[in-house]
Amino acid sequence: MGLRNGLYKAARALGDVNAAAKGKIGRRAGRRLVGKAAGRGMGKAGCFVATAVYGDPECWQVRTLREFRDRVLARSSLGQAFITFYYGGGGQRVAHFLRGRRGLVLFIRKFLDSVVANYAPRRGRRRSGLE
Repeated sequence: MGLRNGLYKAARALGDVNAAAKGKIGRRAGRRLVGKAAGRGMGKAGCFVATAVYGDPECWQVRTLREFRDRVLARSSLGQAFITFYYGGGGQRVAHFLRGRRGLVLFIRKFLDSVVANYAPRRGRRRSGLE
């Protein structure tokens, strides 16, 4: 899936039907969509892969990853591209692919644990995983 197609899907998912219908999905519209996603904080929505890996959309690790998305990823163009891809359908496809693949889930969990461990102390959370 190309970036343009992902932006269309993200526009529809975020309710920006006018941008999707008019075909005004370009660099500026993409930033607006990412800003809309980050501004909403996407709330509890999304986080498909983290929920698949940790098993609970409300566990502290998933909440930390949401905060990381909103405060770190949304501020860079590469992070914005990732968010657009992820909420354009990529995250759901990866989460679906992970079903029944325990080894891959454990591998991704180790990666996400390292992101959480490196980000959480800066935000005042403990590294032990207990909250």
